[in-house]
Amino acid sequence: MGGGAWPFLVRGVICLLNCDNERDLNSLVQILPKTHLKIVGFSWSNIKEETMKILAQTLPLTQIESIDLSANSDYPSIPDIAKCLPNTNIKTLDLEMTNLRGVVGILAENLPKSKIETLNIGWNEINAAEMGMIAAVLPNTRIKRLNLNGSDIHAKG
Repeated sequence: MGGGAWPFLVRGVICLLNCDNERDLNSLVQILPKTHLKIVGFSWSNIKEETMKILAQTLPLTQIESIDLSANSDYPSIPDIAKCLPNTNIKTLDLEMTNLRGVVGILAENLPKSKIETLNIGWNEINAAEMGMIAAVLPNTRIKRLNLNGSDIHAKG
């Protein structure tokens, strides 16, 4: 991998530092099904929409159980990730600071069909109505840990 990507493994987690090369991220996402990785971190990676769509198509083919997509606020394809969840092995999903406004309904719809046990959706300005969507499906999910830090939930919600 060239062009500015600095990949390395830490306890089976692929980390990318200072990667602004979309081609390298795209290539990495495509090889994930050929690995035995269980945990993958992409926080602060500035992943573009095309690569996110490929990731959503690829995740069901992987052994990944934990994925960190936090701190990437330009994700128009988070719905693609949410829709693929029921077909994945993902138990831990970190979507902190990913601008979920308007996509919470799609996420909520797919949570009961997923294996998600830990969900971090903090710092997404989720309002009371959107939180109501999550609350409505929680009894039908496997979720044991839910992070809502920084959400816009108030007494009216």
